[in-house]
Amino acid sequence: MNQEAGIDAVLALNTIGDRLRIVGREGTPDIYDRGRSQLDFTFIKNFPNNFSVKVTAQNILNNRYIIASTNDRFPTSDGEEYIYSDFRTGATFGLSLAYTIR
Repeated sequence: MNQEAGIDAVLALNTIGDRLRIVGREGTPDIYDRGRSQLDFTFIKNFPNNFSVKVTAQNILNNRYIIASTNDRFPTSDGEEYIYSDFRTGATFGLSLAYTIR
């Protein structure tokens, strides 16, 4: 952040590990949301005349969302997992102009 120049910028990397989604019962495997990372960027430029410009980019890496399970009771020889869902949400970009009334 550079207050003299009116600039504020943030680059954030969020990483989550595997999360249990559904507990398996009666011989069925547990189902997990597999871990992923998300990279976001925000840039704001404030001008002396109360205007500001904001540029955002969310989910820049566009990593896969995977919902999968492994059968711990009967593992396959190669450790293969069953994938229930595998998708990408896409990156989102934004540009906004604001005026502050003081």
